Amino acid sequence: MADDFYSDFTGQTYSKSEFINILTKRIKKDLRNRNPLKLKQTYALYENGAKTQIISLFLEIIFKKRLDLVILPSDSKLQANNLDFLGDDCLETYISKRLGIFFKSQNISNLTDNKINILRTITYKELVQIKNIFNISGTLENENLEFVEKLNEEYSQTKASLLKSFNHIDYLLRLK
Repeated sequence: MADDFYSDFTGQTYSKSEFINILTKRIKKDLRNRNPLKLKQTYALYENGAKTQIISLFLEIIFKKRLDLVILPSDSKLQANNLDFLGDDCLETYISKRLGIFFKSQNISNLTDNKINILRTITYKELVQIKNIFNISGTLENENLEFVEKLNEEYSQTKASLLKSFNHIDYLLRLK
């Protein structure tokens, strides 16, 4: 059907409303489990085209305009003490950055994140579909590792498994 939306994270097809709902639930769960956002806190996000609009959209759906979000120009180097910064890494970018730390033999403490990545459980293909559903202008950049894509084609839950592994490593690093 033309109105079906495929999630490469779950391997299932959804109607438009189900697709939006499943992604919203995934973001909510991730925020609840890892980085609960506080309504009295002001959050900042660097402008990044379509991703900024998608993050704003999902935060509005989840928090019903009760969250204070400041959008900063992408060339801004503002690092205010009273702002928590949100990240815009989708699942593939999030995994690629973390695997890069291992491949480059960097310090494992680099795996901890200074930003709250809102889209880290959403795949690039899902972002493209959301962009089209809501007619969001702008471009989406896809930073992925080819071998992860090939592994995910062969073993459908590779990305989800890597995300879960990085969550566990992050948890252990925070215990220190």
